[in-house]
Amino acid sequence: MALDFGYAANILLATETTYGTQSASTAWNRVPVLSFDPGTRQPRENQDVTSYQGGRDGGISLTGLRTIEPTIEVPMDLNNIGHWLHLVFGAPVTTGTTDYVHTFKSGGTTLPSASVERQLGGVGDFLRVLGCRADSLDLTFSPGAAAQSAKIGLVANGRVRTGVSADTSPVDALFLPLLGQATVINRAGSPLARVTGGSIRFSNGLERLREANGGVDIKEAAPGPTTLTGTVDMRMDSDLLIDDAEAGLPIALTFGYSLGPTQSLVFTVPGALVELTDPPVQGRGGIQASFSYTGQYDATAGCRLSAVLKNQVAAYT
Repeated sequence: MALDFGYAANILLATETTYGTQSASTAWNRVPVLSFDPGTRQPRENQDVTSYQGGRDGGISLTGLRTIEPTIEVPMDLNNIGHWLHLVFGAPVTTGTTDYVHTFKSGGTTLPSASVERQLGGVGDFLRVLGCRADSLDLTFSPGAAAQSAKIGLVANGRVRTGVSADTSPVDALFLPLLGQATVINRAGSPLARVTGGSIRFSNGLERLREANGGVDIKEAAPGPTTLTGTVDMRMDSDLLIDDAEAGLPIALTFGYSLGPTQSLVFTVPGALVELTDPPVQGRGGIQASFSYTGQYDATAGCRLSAVLKNQVAAYT
């Protein structure tokens, strides 16, 4: 049997019509990834039973609850990231013909689910994780590094192992990386000077529901209250964010990448509340500060977090 290597592995993704039921679509998407952990755990648990047998060696080992919580890190690229944004936010509002604008917003009452297939061709192992809903999105914007990535935490309600793939001819989208030198970070609609980085930590607050007659896996991962936090890192050449923190009023922060007027990805936190911090002085070099923020719901924007993706992909479903 051949040794397996990551270069020979594939990750396929397809939206489900029915939650927890493998997608019937024959056109799965092969998505580029940096790492993928299926996140399957089923520990053994000891019950300290006495008056039974075994003396000091006694006790009973039980099969614990099974959890399937995949984590995936993907490179930021203009075309494939839309599949993951669809899982995190739900279906976008899409406009345009040749050049498309996909607008995603947080807070929807329903979230789509997907089937994800991990292929290990060398050993002939095809693992399908079913009922995947996106629980978290973790973004770090680093102008000082070329490579950029996103981390997505999923919660699934089932798994199937087979010896064949669900789709031997998956769809491949053009890989167009979003690089650190294309980073854009704005405050209140204007570029924020001397920014060295930023982050967004968003959660859908999925509730893992276990019910009687539900079997070994969770019954559903139901959308719960969303949360949003992040940071803005900058070299101090103004006190704008300190003023914002002292005022205690929400401001709009945007983070993203721009390759041109028809190719960009911008995340907007319309109601960011900056936490007060006084930058420390460490030696004789430049003064560096990291400002934390919390994102609240904004009535005008109608969401806590939005993402606008401009590219030449017609739809994400």
